[in-house]
Amino acid sequence: MAEISFLKAKVGHARLWPKKNLFLYNVFYTRTTIKKDMSDKTPLLLSEDRFNVLSHYTKDHGAKDKNISWYTYITKELEKAKISYNENYTIELIAHPRLLGYAFNPISYWLVQDEKKQLRAVMCEVRNTFKQSHNYLLAKSDMSVIKPADVLSSKKNLYVSPFNKVEGHYEFTFLYDGEQFKSVINYFDDKRQILNTFMGGEISTISSVKILQAVFSYPFMTIRVVARIHWQAVRLISKRVRLTLKSRTKNYTSNETSFKK
Repeated sequence: MAEISFLKAKVGHARLWPKKNLFLYNVFYTRTTIKKDMSDKTPLLLSEDRFNVLSHYTKDHGAKDKNISWYTYITKELEKAKISYNENYTIELIAHPRLLGYAFNPISYWLVQDEKKQLRAVMCEVRNTFKQSHNYLLAKSDMSVIKPADVLSSKKNLYVSPFNKVEGHYEFTFLYDGEQFKSVINYFDDKRQILNTFMGGEISTISSVKILQAVFSYPFMTIRVVARIHWQAVRLISKRVRLTLKSRTKNYTSNETSFKK
């Protein structure tokens, strides 16, 4: 069986300004170990690059090109950022799989661990509903182990919400020990904190039985992710939070490595 696991998690967003708004919901992800050879056997109900109950497609992440493997893509990104790694390192991708052929990943996480399974770098692959994406490649300035108390900072480079501009910065913290994963991302404009977002849950083994359980426990999950995004937009409009759609076309920089604040 391929090195794929389940991550059952809670996702929460708290808007702090200009109006308060909070939502929390349950989701699931898969954690996939990224290797040169990704041809390992998977559960019957999970496929690579073909339709199934759950599926992973090469074109959904990384270079978004079925001819460029995830392993080739992430290792080249690490090399460009001068982040050291070797064949004994473990690289994993936490993302929503396609459910019956459909998925939307507001954020996916590429985790880079050393020989001792200690976190050394995280690449956050962020998408918006306008079919744009940007990668925030995060590491400490001395390339040491990323600990739960560490805060990594990056300039905001992608228009995500129709209620925020492309300005300010993010502060990231991560907790990962192989059995649980937690991400906290705080967004600040030039004056104050605007958002607090978090995702976290426990990792477990995967099987066709568990896939069926997840499908029935989280019906239409990927469609509901998009629906919830639009519903929260309706709620913010009803609270008279101003739209920033005119700034959506503002240019943003290419992917860059960001370091501990």
